[in-house]
Parts: sequence; C-alpha cells; structure tokens
Amino acid sequence: MADSHHSESEEDEIGLLRTEGGPDDHEHVPLDDINDAETSFADGVGLNAANTDSTLEKSAEQTSSEKRETTTNLRRLYVSHTLAAWGDRMWDFAIALFMIEIWPSSILMAAVYGLCSTATIVLLGPVAGNFVDTHPRLTSVRLSTFGQNLMVLVCMVAVIIVLGMDKTTLGPLFWVLIVIIVTTGAAADLFALLGTLAVEKDWVLVVCGADSQLLAHTNAVLRRIDLTCSVVAPLVVGVIMTYVSTTVSAIAIGSWNLALAFPEYILLIRVYGHYPALRQLKPAMLAERTRKSLLHEMFDQFAALSNGWRVYFRQEIALAALALAMLYCTVLSFHAIMTAYVFFRGLDEWILSLARGCAAVFGVAATFIFPPMHRNLGLVTTGQIASVIQLLALGLALASPFVTDTSQGNCDGAADHDACIQSRNLEIILLCVGVIISRVGLWLFDLAVSQMLQERVPEAMLATVNGVQGAMQSILDMFAFVLGIIFSAPGDWRILVVISVGFVFGAFVCYSIFAAADRRRAFHRLPSSASLEERGSVENRLSVSERGSVSADEEEKGREGVVQGRVSVEGVFEEPDENETSHVRLIGGEEDEGESDKGRNREGGAKLTN
Repeated sequence: MADSHHSESEEDEIGLLRTEGGPDDHEHVPLDDINDAETSFADGVGLNAANTDSTLEKSAEQTSSEKRETTTNLRRLYVSHTLAAWGDRMWDFAIALFMIEIWPSSILMAAVYGLCSTATIVLLGPVAGNFVDTHPRLTSVRLSTFGQNLMVLVCMVAVIIVLGMDKTTLGPLFWVLIVIIVTTGAAADLFALLGTLAVEKDWVLVVCGADSQLLAHTNAVLRRIDLTCSVVAPLVVGVIMTYVSTTVSAIAIGSWNLALAFPEYILLIRVYGHYPALRQLKPAMLAERTRKSLLHEMFDQFAALSNGWRVYFRQEIALAALALAMLYCTVLSFHAIMTAYVFFRGLDEWILSLARGCAAVFGVAATFIFPPMHRNLGLVTTGQIASVIQLLALGLALASPFVTDTSQGNCDGAADHDACIQSRNLEIILLCVGVIISRVGLWLFDLAVSQMLQERVPEAMLATVNGVQGAMQSILDMFAFVLGIIFSAPGDWRILVVISVGFVFGAFVCYSIFAAADRRRAFHRLPSSASLEERGSVENRLSVSERGSVSADEEEKGREGVVQGRVSVEGVFEEPDENETSHVRLIGGEEDEGESDKGRNREGGAKLTN
C-alpha cells in the first residue's frame, strides 16, 4: 500500500491531472497532452494576434486609400471651379464697364442691367433650387455648365456688335441688341446659380461625407479660388481694356467660355463616377417618380416659389440667413454701381481692377482665418466677430462722400482743378480702403452662415432653402439697383452710401438676435444635473446566471460607459447587482429639432433604457 501511495504521489507530481467530481469521475490526463494543449493555445493566441494586426493594417490601408480618393476628387472639383470662376469674374467685372461704354453719361444703364439680372434670380431662384432637388445631379450640372457658357458667348457677341458700330447706324437694332445683352446676361447669372446649388451646396457634401472639418476646409478653398480669380481675372481684363481695346476684352471673355466649357464638365464627370451616392435619387426625387407632362412639370416648378419661401422661414437659422442677404443691399462693393461710379470719377480701368484685386486678397485672407476660428470659436461666434469687423471698416466708406463734391465727375470742368483732384483722391482712397478691409468681415460672415445652411438644413430641403437664399440675396441686391436708378446722378452718391451702411448695421442686429436665440436654445437643450447623472451612468447589471463567470477585465469593461452627443459627461458607475438584469441600447444619430434627418456632420446621441 505504501508503494502504491508513493507511486500515485509521484504520478501526481509529474503531471497527472484530476478533474473535479466524485471518486468515480476522476480522469487522468498525460503530461504530454497538456504540453501539446499549451502549445496549441499559444499558437492560437499568436495567430489571433496576427489576424488582428492584419485586419488593422487592412483597415488603415483602406482608410488611407479613401482619403487619397477624396483628396483627388476634391482637386478635380477645385480645378473645375477655377475654370468657371475665372470666366465669371472676368464677366462680372467687364459687364459694368461695357454698360458705361455703351451709355457713358451716368450709371443708369449699369443699374438697369443689374436690376434685370437680379429680378431674374428673385423670380426663378427657388425654381432653380427645386430643379436641383427633383432632378438627377448630373442633369443639373450639365444644364448649368453649358447653359451659362452659351449665354455669356451670345452676350459677348452682342456687346462686340454694339461697341463696334455707331448707335445712329444701328438705329432700332441698337435697342434690340441691348435687350439681347440684358436677357442673355440675366440667363447666364441664373445658370450660374443653378451650378452653385448643384456643386457647392450638394456635391461637396457628398464628397466630404460626415467630416465637418473637411467641409469647412473645402468651403474655404472654394471661396479662396473665387477670391483669387477676383484678384487676377479683373486685372487681366482691365489691362486689356486700358492698353488694347474694350472690344478685344469682349472677344477674350467669349473665347474663354467657348473653349473651357467641356474641360470643366469632364472634371465634374470624373468626380461623379467615383461616388455612387451622387447617382442615388434624392428624397424629393423619390416623390416625383410619376411621369408628368411638360406643362404639368413647369407648373410644379413655379409652384415651388411659394413652397420654397415657407420652407425657408421655418428654418431655425432663417434670421442668420436673412442677415447674410441684407449685406447684398449695398453699393459698397466692387460690382456694377460702384465700378461705374469710380470710373465716372476718372479712375483708370487698370487701377480700378487693382483695387478690386486688393479687396479679393483681403477676402482670400478671410478664407485662411475661417478654419481656425470655426475650430476654436464655433460658427455662431465667428459670424458675430465678422459682422463687427465689416461694420467698423465701412465707417471709412461712410465718411468718403462727405469730403468732396461727388457731382464734379473727373474734375475736368471744376473751377479749382487741383483742389478738386485732391478731394476726389481722398474720397476714392477712403472709399476703396474701407471696402477693401470690410471684405475680411464679409467673407468670414459668408463662410459661417453658408456652412450653417449646409449643416442645419435637412438634405431633402437643402437646395430649395439655398435657392430661396439666393433669391432673397437677389431681392436685396435688386433693391440696391433700384436705388441706383432712382439716385443715378453722381451727386446723389452719398445717399446710396448711407443707405448701404444702414443695411449692414441691420444685418448686424439681425444676426445678434439669432446668436442670442441660438445660445438660449442650446442652453435649454442641456439636461439637468440629475438627468446628466442618469444619462452618464451605464449600469451593466447582467446576472451571473445569464453571463456565467467573467474575467476582471470584462467586468471592468462592462462598467465603463461613454455617452456621446451634444454634451459629454463623466459616467457615474454602480456596483453590479446579481438580482437585476438590465439592458443597454445605443441609438446613434439622435438629433435635435430642426437638424438634418440624416444627422450628417453631427455626433451621434445616446439613449439608455434599463
């Protein structure tokens, strides 16, 4: 017996294993099998670790590939936008000077052209927005690209004929050509709005996805392209007009639009092919699947006028958008009326284009300032600071018409020519410096409000709301041209300046009211302290009978909870109770009232139910 017990003891010491159970349930496992099992387990752990590393590497490679693809397609958008913006800026600068050349005695013709152009946007802007919402994305882009370039080409042909022939020789044909210039110019502006709604307000959102910082950067780059083209393109046109001829500048603008329409469209096609989401039907399109007659469809488009305005004013950011629109009721920008006025005062075309270029440089600076301001201060505060900058800068412009007699033109007939030249130069310096500096505030404000429109308007209404926004801006822009017609005499310039600064001040007041209301809404959305504690704690009380024995690490993970949403709070954890069983359900993307149905560009919310 002793030998037997000694033998069993040695066998136990060298690795025989007994499992729990009664005397009859003992099972002996050889040591070699245990070693094999340990080796297999170690190999399995190593294989799992290798698989995990491989999965992470593949995930990282996929993420890197997606980022490269996004960067490439954004560059295509940037190049296409540059081609379009260059032609737009040449056209926008030149058309006012063409009108002064055609009708040199006052700014009347330039104001009439501007009035007709903006009236077209007012009437058809919501229709353009509804068209983008209810038609395939590629159809909208194709129509806007080729429609705009064709209209500009026809307009330039009419301008060349008018400038190349005497009015008396043309007779009634002169007025026919004027009608063609105004009509095709207005149509070109409408197609430009259609392209803006389709690409800048829609395609960009698809390409950037849910990355709000990338969206802010992309918006800033697009504005930077616009403003850079505003520096160089008018300068090129101004030099051609000054040192060659006005007719040659018209030929150059028409040729540009004829030559680069196809490259612009091809770049957009390349982007379109990389994003299946661009080919998907929008919610508004899904409701429009029934086949309709052309007359019925036209009626539906015009019915969007009243519906678009109702949708617009139901948005919580309507007051901020209205403030942006109010900035368009001004003559204090380097566009038709101010361009015509300073040209009437004797400023050379190339100097005028240089001043406009300086204003664009300040606007480009705003696009570099905007991303860090948006990141550190938020959109609402950025907009408030921008409105203050613009209002203070325009104080110089407000003082400018009161230092001289604005009715004396280029001072050729003035009694004291030298004194007239000095006061005129001081006026132009104050006017241009004030307008140039104010561009920083203007473009910061534009970027802030534009991104709010992108992020806070539901996708199904996005183009409609932006179309109404464009129409609202055009209404107030049109009102500025109406004022230009009423006060078309150069001596009335100071009245236009005072009214313009008054609208900028009104925009400041509107936006301040919106900012205060937005902060109140954000405050009321904050939960109470008791609610925060309840939402912050994740009580993972799974019973032992349900989950069996768990490791210490698993137990610790079961207690950890993070609630992500508009407010992040530190969780308050409770000890698990074996007698209770609770379930935690996470519902991502819970949204506040007035936000997008998809919750794009927002952090997901969390809802806990015990």
